[in-house]
Parts: sequence; C-alpha cells; structure tokens
Amino acid sequence: MPILTAAEAASLVMDYDSCLKSGTMLGSGGIMVMNETTSMPRVALRAIRFYAHESCGQCTPCRQGSHAVAALLERLVAGRGEAGDIDRVLDLCRRVKGTTLCPTGEAFAVPSKPWSPSSATNSRRSRAEPARRPARAPAPRKDDVRW
Repeated sequence: MPILTAAEAASLVMDYDSCLKSGTMLGSGGIMVMNETTSMPRVALRAIRFYAHESCGQCTPCRQGSHAVAALLERLVAGRGEAGDIDRVLDLCRRVKGTTLCPTGEAFAVPSKPWSPSSATNSRRSRAEPARRPARAPAPRKDDVRW
C-alpha cells in the first residue's frame, strides 16, 4: 500500500473511501507505524522478499520482476547501491503494474510510489539515497600528484 507520513495520516479518516481519496488504501486493514529512523529500503526489501516468495511463477513480470527488485534493494540495504538503482526499482514496478495474471505483481509495485519523483512525499526517496555507495573519486592525473 502507498505509504503516508504522520502529517498526511493525522487528519485521515481510516475508511476505504477516505484512504483512496488520499492516494493510499486500507487493503486488509493492517497498519504499520514507523518512526523517522526506519529504513525505507529495508521495509521495501522485506516486502518484496515476501512477494517474490509468494509468486506462483506463472507470469514473467511477477516471477522475474520481484526477484530483480529484491536484488536492487539488497544492494541498497547493503550500502552497495549505485546511482539510478531507485529509478530502476521504480521502472521495474511501473512495467509490472497491470501485466500480471493475479494481484501479486500489482501489490509489490504499489509501495514504490513514495519514491516516485512525482510523489508529494518524495522526502522518503532522499532518505533512501544515502544507502547508495559514495561516488568514486576520479583517478589522479599525473599533474595532480606532487612529491
């Protein structure tokens, strides 16, 4: 389900229609409460591992997509992420939505919305960026080396 910040959820009436109007869903009615120290890549990784395990394997987008997203998130969580990994996750999720035989693919693609560039709650994406490894410095040129 799309994730809301505390400010977004504060005035929200917790019924199905109100949640839909706010861009989220109640689903089965379960609610997770997390503070600002929660690692969103870790939360996403836990969810995608569940969906990858539960995939029946009948359709390629869900079977391959869930494992590809999991691999990207595992890199991010391990601190070995690269520039563009979050965009790759979003792209895979966009490609999976609406192409699977059952709701599993749709379900794992929806939680990526908070990282989307068009999301009003894009601050989550900026909090996930530090999981990427630092950019490598260019190799020194001969003229840069001083003895």
